[in-house]
Amino acid sequence: MNATSRDKRKVRTSVGIDPDDYRELEAMARKHRVSMSWMIREAVKQYLKNKRPLLSRDES
Repeated sequence: MNATSRDKRKVRTSVGIDPDDYRELEAMARKHRVSMSWMIREAVKQYLKNKRPLLSRDES
């Protein structure tokens, strides 16, 4: 699958972020030469990976 195909499957969303958190994310993105969008997507993936087993147990 090429990059264009992957991009078409993404869903756009909007979230509010605390101004201090935004500035920190902005600085981290610049330092690592990545977009803030990429960093946020990766953070969400990690959160879901770490929380998914906990949520599954709670739902039983």
